[in-house]
Amino acid sequence: MKNAGLKLLSLLIAVLLSFFVHGSSNTSVLTLSVPVEVKNLPDNKIILLPYPSDRQAQVTFRGPSYLISRIAGRSPRFRLKAPENIDSRFKVTLSRKQLAIPPAVEVVNIEPQEFEFTLDDITTKKLPVQPNTIGRVPRGFRLEQLKVNPYQVEVIGPRTEVEAIKSVETYPVDLRDIRETKTLNVDLRIPGRYTVLRTSSVTLEVQVTSIQAERKFKNMPIELRMPGKLPFTVEPSTVSVEVSGPKNVIQKLKRNQVIPYVRIKKDVRPGEIVNVSVDLPKELSLVIVDPLKVQIKEVSSVRQINKNDSLGDKAVNSK
Repeated sequence: MKNAGLKLLSLLIAVLLSFFVHGSSNTSVLTLSVPVEVKNLPDNKIILLPYPSDRQAQVTFRGPSYLISRIAGRSPRFRLKAPENIDSRFKVTLSRKQLAIPPAVEVVNIEPQEFEFTLDDITTKKLPVQPNTIGRVPRGFRLEQLKVNPYQVEVIGPRTEVEAIKSVETYPVDLRDIRETKTLNVDLRIPGRYTVLRTSSVTLEVQVTSIQAERKFKNMPIELRMPGKLPFTVEPSTVSVEVSGPKNVIQKLKRNQVIPYVRIKKDVRPGEIVNVSVDLPKELSLVIVDPLKVQIKEVSSVRQINKNDSLGDKAVNSK
């Protein structure tokens, strides 16, 4: 047969390699952290101790190298069955039979070999939500109320832990840039190690108002708003104006931003009484104008009155 010798040599090498890999002389030792799981717990029970991060044992395995490498890749774990009529505590002893590993693999050591579990009853409870805030609203504004919806949430967890919890906090809400009422969606903090929330978030209405202030301007000239150039003016020609609004706006308000005015129609007659209106920045409101009404005067009659007053003053002076 052609290449019969080469084929025979290949077969011999394969047999020797298999013998080497599976042979008892080719063994390995491996130590792993193996998780400990408890199955079949009643629905109304929860394990408190040991903590989940502590539910593992250091296990040393020994066996054929190819099997040990498989164990390392499959992450074995102890699977324990909870005893019937379980109360608040039970103990278990870890052994090889609780591990799904090949018969050819030996368990050299388990540390710790014994576990004691502490359990508690699962319960539910409704708790108030406590808003958690950072800082204060900006100067010139007032925080009126923090309104949470829903104001209560349901938690579920171990009885001993749930009974010790008095409220559920939100994650912090920063008030430092809030200048108007806002409604925010805010996540809730997990209130305990084992206790969980039925609802993960709430809405928080941050009710903010501006701090109000007042300011008075005296001797403000009245602007005449009329079609064309009509020969009219008003008496008196100035008024006092008092305004209110957000304190920070009031403090920056300039005199030329407050404009008292009257509207004079084309068919107006001298002697008519008209109301004084005031133009203001939109954030402000009018408190009072004094006087509120003024009288329409013809420009010529006003000049004549001023002239007569001037002549009277001269006569008095000559005496």
